[in-house]
Amino acid sequence: MTELVSRKEPGRGQPQAGAILQLITPPDAAEFLRLSTSTLAKMRLTGRGPRYRKHGRRVVYDRIELENWSSRGERASTSELSSDHGALQ
Repeated sequence: MTELVSRKEPGRGQPQAGAILQLITPPDAAEFLRLSTSTLAKMRLTGRGPRYRKHGRRVVYDRIELENWSSRGERASTSELSSDHGALQ
């Protein structure tokens, strides 16, 4: 499930022009990243996954944050140094 919410400028409470916040549930976020929901939950627990928000007890992800997190794991070769992006221990 995706919710659309206007993005607000930090500290101003005014929507940025044309920016939409897309809030995505954990099952949809896992599908988007091609991970299992349990892997995404473990990443949330260890702090190695994408940034998320809590709305009461509900966890949601911003689609742009998911894209940014995924992009940070981009490599040109297997010999590039990694910061353990998304590694589970």
